[in-house]
Amino acid sequence: MINTFSVTGLIAWLETQDPATEYPYSSNDDCLLCRYFRARGVSLGGLAPMGSMTWGDATGNDHILPPELNRVSRGYPWTYGAALARAKATLVEPTP
Repeated sequence: MINTFSVTGLIAWLETQDPATEYPYSSNDDCLLCRYFRARGVSLGGLAPMGSMTWGDATGNDHILPPELNRVSRGYPWTYGAALARAKATLVEPTP
């Protein structure tokens, strides 16, 4: 089973998406991770804006995001293809 809150889970999803699709990183309800979590069935209230490490569930509780997920989503350009390349790079590069 794929761990939704992992880089490998994000990679698996991004591999099924159009790489040219753009996303608004600064949106707390339509960013890459919001789209991804919703596609995976996560009941999402929203993500804290730009660079935060938390997401809110539908009941209003906050949860910590793995930092690698935010690193992947915040890199530029903001396309699914570029995010996929960044995600794959995190699997081979040590986290700073």
